[in-house]
Amino acid sequence: MTYQSYQATVASIRHVCLTLSLQLPTHTRAIATQLRHLHQARHQLERLEMKVRVLANRSWSPMQRTNYQVLNQLLHHLLIETANLTLLAEEFTADPEGTVSCLREVNRRKNDLIQQLHAIERGHKPVSFESSLLPSTH
Repeated sequence: MTYQSYQATVASIRHVCLTLSLQLPTHTRAIATQLRHLHQARHQLERLEMKVRVLANRSWSPMQRTNYQVLNQLLHHLLIETANLTLLAEEFTADPEGTVSCLREVNRRKNDLIQQLHAIERGHKPVSFESSLLPSTH
């Protein structure tokens, strides 16, 4: 549970985040490919989440435990947004306009999470996940 293993875990999460995208509108074959990539990303995030939980439980230092708990929260929210992207891809053929509209909001939240991940990489404490991820009312 060294700083290097923490940074390596953060880098792994960042690497998976690079694959979290959904490009709409597009044709059915491209949607199927994107769905496959989203499923792979979800599995990678789930594995990282399990690893982070173990590291948090094994951490001796309260500061280190807190850092891993923050990563765990981040992963939890990334998994939610990955599920949202998957659902939007599956719904696209039924409601293209509604799906594209919802995709904007999901992308906004996903980008907020990625920005928080970048802040963690630079050694900054992230802002509260709950306040920054609530759906906007405007």
